[in-house]
Amino acid sequence: MKKYLLPLLLLLAACKPEAKNTRLVTPNGLQYEMHINVAEQKAVLGDILVIEMQYGTADSIIFDSRNYGRPVYLQVTNPAYPGSMEEGLVLLGTGDSATFYLSADSVYNRIFNQPLPPGIKAGSEMVFHIGVLAVRNEDRDLEKFLLNQGITDTARYSGLIISRKTVGKGKTALSGKKVTVHYTGSLLDGTIFDSSRERNEPFTFVLGEGQVIQGWEEGIALLREGDVARLIIPSYLAYGPKGAAGGVIPPYATLLFDVEVLKVE
Repeated sequence: MKKYLLPLLLLLAACKPEAKNTRLVTPNGLQYEMHINVAEQKAVLGDILVIEMQYGTADSIIFDSRNYGRPVYLQVTNPAYPGSMEEGLVLLGTGDSATFYLSADSVYNRIFNQPLPPGIKAGSEMVFHIGVLAVRNEDRDLEKFLLNQGITDTARYSGLIISRKTVGKGKTALSGKKVTVHYTGSLLDGTIFDSSRERNEPFTFVLGEGQVIQGWEEGIALLREGDVARLIIPSYLAYGPKGAAGGVIPPYATLLFDVEVLKVE
């Protein structure tokens, strides 16, 4: 997706004498315009759309993702109400772009769960410009990764996968114990976002006191002193829809942690 897509969409919209003449409508009443419609595979329920997004009223811009230097991640869910924007997301795929028109009252009251801000009149219309950079699905991405890596370890009930490399003989890392580990954290594409080994600074924490993400709480508690293992942690056991580390860990990201339990006190 070219970085100048959204400015182009805004220019096109401004040049139309009557935008409503080109609008389409979903069966439940969502009004929209398709600007680029090239994706053969469209998003389905559960997919994550990685998008550039700009929204506002007819005469003002409220939000522009380009101002933050990173895209927005939207999960395709069931519509919040008939005619909600979720109905339009399933019309999009990688490379597509569209504009959606929604009631300001519905956006703020039903989606943002807050009253209309000053300057936005009741009954007014809000405009959402969306350009799709990529479509992700955490389950599909993980399945592909496991297949490519030849990992056959079974996921636990929670979804956590533990792949042991070396079996230690020391003490078990029980809740309430102080545990010291070395670790390297990465994304499925191999991007390393943190490593105690690179800093040569082992990490110490108390298990069971909420000092680490849930995937660590569960995974480390199943290891013992001397174990070397890979923890494959789904996003809901890590940083979920918010991501972390200033955008280095994106929303809905499965995380890989190669850990070595050095000491259990």
